Amino acid sequence: MAFHTINGRSVAYRLLGAEVNPLVVLAHPLGMSQAVWDDVIPALLPRYRVLTWDLPGHGASQAVSGEQITPLI
Repeated sequence: MAFHTINGRSVAYRLLGAEVNPLVVLAHPLGMSQAVWDDVIPALLPRYRVLTWDLPGHGASQAVSGEQITPLI
């Protein structure tokens, strides 16, 4: 797992597979982490490059503090 800093917060992500393959981005449901994709990724890797990440405050990503976050509907 790798980390990238966005707006001063650490975000955990995985970028797996060959660069020449088409990219598939997988987002996890609220209250979970990118680990939800662990059983799916091996089936995708022969044909795709796969990007997963942990939303803020989920998994290994740093939580947002000092700001109110609301879902957009």
